[in-house]
Amino acid sequence: MNYARNKLYFEQDKVPTIKSMGCAPIVLMIIGVILLFSAGSSGAVGALLGLVFIGIGVLLIVNTSKTNAKNKKEADTYNKNRTKGEELDKASLDYLANLEPMALDKLNIERRDANAADPIRFHGYHYENIEEYARGKDGRERTSKYNVVIFFFSKDQIYCYKFVFDLLRDWKEQKVTEYFYKDIVSVDSETRTRKFQFGGNDKPIEINVEDFLLTTSGGTSISASIFVTEEIKDSLKGMKSLLRHCVKIS
Repeated sequence: MNYARNKLYFEQDKVPTIKSMGCAPIVLMIIGVILLFSAGSSGAVGALLGLVFIGIGVLLIVNTSKTNAKNKKEADTYNKNRTKGEELDKASLDYLANLEPMALDKLNIERRDANAADPIRFHGYHYENIEEYARGKDGRERTSKYNVVIFFFSKDQIYCYKFVFDLLRDWKEQKVTEYFYKDIVSVDSETRTRKFQFGGNDKPIEINVEDFLLTTSGGTSISASIFVTEEIKDSLKGMKSLLRHCVKIS
């Protein structure tokens, strides 16, 4: 993963430094014109000084214009080459491409041990304890951490693998849990607006998330907060339906 490239997404747009010309070039040119037109009384020296003053004024204007144009071009190039939201999304998903074998290894099970149904995966940007946040031009909130939850199903158990990784440095966190269907008390999800504090922002950011909660008879639970998308809603609906069926027959 290109951490340096990912970090560019969270940087602010570069604003070009525009240098003010001020009044000096105009004043010099006016003095030059006066000296030039009064050369009859001051002679050749006055005419020469007039041309010098005009030349300096023009030179200041040209140099300032060139500097401003250069600064603007550099800023435009930087902003154009900054990491786009779609690129950060792709980097996150590419990182998850081979996650299933790692999840199975962490759970210490074989794929054939959990083939009662296809695995269900929820994923999205993580909003807890993150350093960087930015709202993309597409209106989507993205953070410097990404979160994925995978559920595997055997004939009498559900296995959960939670994985959070950092997009700006080599850091990741894994957690696994497993429950028997007969111990599951409820499976709930709720779409709601939550407030999150990001970095040095004084004002909390409101984000619509899908809160998922699976509770067991022992009081333990599996929870996840995922950015709301139609894909996530469909997956949650299928997940709840599948679990209710498994609980009923267990």
